[in-house]
Amino acid sequence: MSVSFHVNGQVPILHMVNRFDVLSLLVWWGFRSVFFGLIASLPVSACDEIVRDAAMRAPRDVHRLCIFATTEDPVGNALAEDLNDWLEGPAHDLNLKLVLVDTDDPSVDWDEYGIPSAPPVVPVVALIGKNNATGDSFVINHWEPGPSDEQRDGLLTSPVREQIRQQVVDHLAVVLFSPSLDSDGIARATVDEAVENWSGSERLGFSIIELDRTDPQEELLVSFAGIRPDDPDWVGVVFGRGKLMSPPLRGPAITQATMADLFEQAALDCSCSKPIHTLGVDLPLVWGDEEDSSIVYLRDPTEDVDDSTLASVLPSFAADTVDLLPSQDVKAEELRPAPLQTSGSSSEAHDALTPINMTLLAMTLALGVFALITFFVLRKS
Repeated sequence: MSVSFHVNGQVPILHMVNRFDVLSLLVWWGFRSVFFGLIASLPVSACDEIVRDAAMRAPRDVHRLCIFATTEDPVGNALAEDLNDWLEGPAHDLNLKLVLVDTDDPSVDWDEYGIPSAPPVVPVVALIGKNNATGDSFVINHWEPGPSDEQRDGLLTSPVREQIRQQVVDHLAVVLFSPSLDSDGIARATVDEAVENWSGSERLGFSIIELDRTDPQEELLVSFAGIRPDDPDWVGVVFGRGKLMSPPLRGPAITQATMADLFEQAALDCSCSKPIHTLGVDLPLVWGDEEDSSIVYLRDPTEDVDDSTLASVLPSFAADTVDLLPSQDVKAEELRPAPLQTSGSSSEAHDALTPINMTLLAMTLALGVFALITFFVLRKS
């Protein structure tokens, strides 16, 4: 049996179509519809989370406390032991890890540490951060040969970072404002107005913390943010567990519109629209179980999501520890601080099908039944 289709006496547009070709096509489309319909009807969990809440569960960026020294340097080895004890003790909840770099090793990629070549004087300790958006490393601060007790205290925390730690748990975000040395107050008024406008429409709202760029206690935070003494007024938004949103605003760029753009990033309903790690870089900040237990979520999690699902949505982009002093007395494994733990609470799982899911499933089943009925009808004809 063959089929020919004619339109107004014109040349046939389809010749000799075997009925089993039609059957095969129907069966293919039937099974294809069922397959994709079932996929579409699966419960949605990864895409139904506010960015700010997702950032509260995302692994934090872990910055590198690098010891640049030669393998046989006794001062470098002593620093390694001392700093390792510090990281495992008072600084256990600080998102830092110890990295040993052999300055005599010709294979070292110095760009990975944000410097053009080996330091001219060793040993030296440097705090190295990484911009997740660009992949570039940058030097936050350095100490020769290493940080003193007082400098370690400044590395551990500061008055402003302490305020950030306390306020991000129950706010949508924290706005950092650093006035210039000759600020006219206009930028601060803009920030105040923007925060007031948004706080009225958001359940958690925003808080404002002023950062004095000349305060010695805030040297590390000012350096991390890239604020120079002669820079104009500066605004940064911190959300999640201390993530400084990129890019910050400076001078004339501080407007109601640009502030709204930053606020909207944290308030987005879908956390998978843009990966959390690309929104900014986590500050060096003490954060432990106490802070996790104090978090107020915009959407309170009621069920746990298994670790594999969470990892697929919120990957950790912390660089692996680089150990380049294998011959020293302290083993590389002993120098690594205990791995930081992600938040104990996890995303809410939506087990119930949504109305859209139900509609898609019903249409899929109907299409599949239609394909099967047509198949049997044509088979008997």
